[in-house]
This record gives sequence, structure tokens and C-alpha cells, in this order.
Amino acid sequence: VRAAAAETAAVRRRVRLIDSVLSDDDLAWLYRSADALVAPYRGEGFCLPALEAMACGTPPILPRAGAALDYATPETALLVAAAVTPAGDRVDGMALAAQGLICEVSPGALRQTMRWAYEHRSELRRTGDRGAAHVHAHFTWEHAARAANARLKQLLGSEKGAVH
Repeated sequence: VRAAAAETAAVRRRVRLIDSVLSDDDLAWLYRSADALVAPYRGEGFCLPALEAMACGTPPILPRAGAALDYATPETALLVAAAVTPAGDRVDGMALAAQGLICEVSPGALRQTMRWAYEHRSELRRTGDRGAAHVHAHFTWEHAARAANARLKQLLGSEKGAVH
């Protein structure tokens, strides 16, 4: 990232490295000012930055595999083909709940998707609008609390009432 920032320092659309902690408001501004969030993760438990960007109307570019598919769809994100390979059942000696997987996005496919996003900004904006509507309709703290409560009731064997 530092090399890309140095190489593009003199051009209008340059790579900027921000190496400080941002406030929530500054982070939301950053998401809203970007054309897209590019997150070609290899392994991810949820990819909260992609969901946050979507909430701000900024479409993410993500692997077509992994955790982000819980909320990212072809209508709300740009999904890049990814090879998925087993990663074993341990990370740093710690047991995983299930077999770990690694997503491998082709750099060429990622470049092609980023180029498409650059050349099709009006469609990209529509994707961002659909993503924001989807997140605001389905991924609020109220939704999270209801899902957690339902899961806790299921785990405790309770079918009635809230878990306190």
C-alpha cells in the first residue's frame, strides 16, 4: 500500500494511506467518499468493513465466497470469483469449530472488476443504493438482538419469552 501511495502521489485519483485511527463519523465519511470498498479477503469471519461501507451506500468488491455472502449478493456488491481451498482445522495451534477455508481471488479478476467499477459508475451507484437499502432493512442492532435472542432461546431449549 505504501508503494502504491508513493507511485500515485502526483495523480488525481491516487492511493492514500491513512494510518491513524478514525472516528465513527470520519470512517463513515471515508466510506461515502469512496467509489467502492475493495476487500479481497483470504479468510474472514464476517468482514464488518464491507457491511459498514454498504450501509453508507458504497458497494464492496468481495470474493464470491466466504462470510460476506451472509449479506452481500450480486445485487448489492461486486463479487469476484474465488478459489476456495481447505486450510485445516487449527489456526496458530487453536482448534477451529469446523474446517477452515481460504479464498483466493485472482489478481486479474480483481483488476477486471475494479476496472468495470471505474468505467460503470452509474451502475456502481445503483449497486451502492441497493446495498444501503438491504443493510438498513436487515442488519440493524435491533435485527442482531432478535437473532441473538432467538439463538439463545434455541440453545437453552426455551420456546417462549425473551432470554433475560
